[in-house]
Amino acid sequence: MKKTFALVVTVILMLSACIPAFAVNGSFTGSPTNNSAPTLVGVSSTVPGFNGNLVLTPYKNRNNLSVAQKQQLETSYKQISEASELTAIVPEIKTVAANAKVEVKDLAVSDLFFADVEGTAVADQSGKYTITMKCDNLDKFVSLLCFSDGKWTVIEDAKVDSNGNLVFTTDVLGAFATVVSTEGSGAVKPQMGEQFPWAYVVVAGVSAVALIVLAVAAVKLKKKG
Repeated sequence: MKKTFALVVTVILMLSACIPAFAVNGSFTGSPTNNSAPTLVGVSSTVPGFNGNLVLTPYKNRNNLSVAQKQQLETSYKQISEASELTAIVPEIKTVAANAKVEVKDLAVSDLFFADVEGTAVADQSGKYTITMKCDNLDKFVSLLCFSDGKWTVIEDAKVDSNGNLVFTTDVLGAFATVVSTEGSGAVKPQMGEQFPWAYVVVAGVSAVALIVLAVAAVKLKKKG
C-alpha cells in the first residue's frame, strides 16, 4: 500500500513539474531565455565621445543590468507575453507584415535584448548608432522593434545583410525585439486568450486514477484483514 501510494505521488509530482512547459508565451515564439545571446559584430555612432563600447544583454541575463534597465526590459517582456498578436502593442506591424507578404498571425518575437553603452560619458548624448549584430532566427527575420517611453515602435531600416547579420540604425538605446515569421517553420506560435488547459486536465486525470488505485488497494487490504 505504501509503495503504491509513493509511486502514484511521484508520478503526479513529475507531471505537475511539466506544466510550466505549457505556459503561454503570448507573442513570443517561445521563452527568450532559451535563445543564444546576441553577438555584436560592429557599431558606429555620431554620438560625441562614443568609443565603441556597446553592450547587448539578452533577457536571460537581465540581472546584469541596472535596476532601471532591468525594469524596462521586464516591462517590455510583459507587454509581449500578454499580447495575443503584435498589433496589440505595435499597430504599425500590420503594414510591415503586408510589405513582407506574411500574415500578422504568423509574426512573433524571437529575441529580446537590451542595448546600452558602457560608462555614463556618452549615455545621455544625442546621436545615432548603426549596429551590426547576430542573433537567433535571422533567416526568418521580418522586423525589429524598439521599446521607448513605455511603447513599442518599428525600426524602419532594420534588415539582414548578405552576411546574415542584422543591421539597423537607432537614436534610442534600450530594449529591442526581433520579429520573425513562424509560417512554414514547423513552429506553432503560442496563443493567448481562451485556451483549454490540457496540462491541468492531464494532471487531474492522473490524480483521479491514483485515487481509484488507492481506494481499490485499501478495499483489498480491508478484505484480507
